[in-house]
Amino acid sequence: MPVVCRNGRQSGVLGTLFVVALCILAAWGGPLRKTSAWAGTWEESRIRTARELLAAGFLRSSYTMYANILSRSTNPAVRSQSLEVMAAIAWKLGKDGHARELLDKADMERGVSGSPRTGAYEGGVRQHYEGVNAGGDIRVLLARNAVLNVRFVGPCVDSGAIVLPRGEYEVSAKHGHIYFGGRSAGTMLQCAPSDGVFEYGGRVYPGAVRLMVDNDSALLVNLVPLETYLRGVVPAEMPASWNGNALKAQAVAARTYAARRMRHPRHAEYDLVDDERDQVYTGFSACTPESDLAVSETAGRILTHGGEPILAMYHAHSGGRLEAASLDSHPYLQGGQDVESTSMWSGAWEMRLPVRRLARHIGRDVLGITAPERTPGGRIESFHVRTDTGMQALPCRDVSALLAPERLPSRLCDVRLEGDEVVLSGTGYGHGMGMSQWGARAMAEKGRSYVAILNRYFPGAELLQAGQ
Repeated sequence: MPVVCRNGRQSGVLGTLFVVALCILAAWGGPLRKTSAWAGTWEESRIRTARELLAAGFLRSSYTMYANILSRSTNPAVRSQSLEVMAAIAWKLGKDGHARELLDKADMERGVSGSPRTGAYEGGVRQHYEGVNAGGDIRVLLARNAVLNVRFVGPCVDSGAIVLPRGEYEVSAKHGHIYFGGRSAGTMLQCAPSDGVFEYGGRVYPGAVRLMVDNDSALLVNLVPLETYLRGVVPAEMPASWNGNALKAQAVAARTYAARRMRHPRHAEYDLVDDERDQVYTGFSACTPESDLAVSETAGRILTHGGEPILAMYHAHSGGRLEAASLDSHPYLQGGQDVESTSMWSGAWEMRLPVRRLARHIGRDVLGITAPERTPGGRIESFHVRTDTGMQALPCRDVSALLAPERLPSRLCDVRLEGDEVVLSGTGYGHGMGMSQWGARAMAEKGRSYVAILNRYFPGAELLQAGQ
């Protein structure tokens, strides 16, 4: 637990004195959190009691001193460091819950970057990021098909005029035009359902509808306010039954990812898609009070670096090892051990692939399989299959496709040939970059704030409030 203050001369000196005092107390009287059973003579017990009373008095005096520093200072560095020392004292006195509260306040003072951020305060973020309008619409591609069906519960209107009455419509694309029931509606149609929602694929979506043509396919794009969009993302990406701080971290990560896509769209006609290629978005179909609360309590907050929303990658489970991105482009996506994820669940798995299916795919007899090329995080780059005519490289995506209807959970795995099967055994689910959702859950269950979770998985990023 950090107790030495890193900035601010006054708090730094006091922090050093506090550490020295703790060391003396530890050597003299032992920990105060639990008093061991009385042993030895009555005289020894009396001396021990006196020592504990003296130590407790010293700690309480130190706590008061740092509380006074906190109340007088407006410097985020001094305030965060004072809170850290106060948390250490509270922990030493056995007040675990209060210690966690103080650490959460220190996180808010320090900001997600881990460095002082002027203007931070508990419960909010004063600095603003104007590069994204948090109240603006995001364009989500729901479908790209030759033919698709959309249902409007109420009339669909544009500029107050009814464009389409309520009902279900077959939409198709032909010769650069959109057709409804065989009648041309031009090259593009945009309208807003009068009751604010429409149905597609058995799901209910909020916002407006835009239909257009792209290479003889009909595109169905949902135009929806960013914060409303997140209500359909958070419960689709993380179980709503998980701890509230994990859900808040997920909300900020999802908002940041979407904000970056709004500045750097996937396509000229839409910002992102509604599946795991970007983020899973299911409209209002999966909304829950818990996930809605996580979105509303972090409204507008995004992670930035270098004046841009960060590439806020996340995945289900790191398998205990995070994968780094290019540190030149994304220094906040760092690799290394991730004990948080494995503290709740190992994430272990095993899958088996019939050798005959692999042999049929490569057109050769399979004599062996290895994976010698690894990323710095230990993930497989590609498989090497030994055949009757020599070695053949096999991309991971091919192996994943051969496992259909399932797929390779993670490239953090080992491979071996066992009889007539290829055995893949590993840990983790997903690419391993950025925030591990299981790691976020573990930290939240231990009482850490969503800011602390974001700080852990996106070091160097800054938490700001998007403009309205």
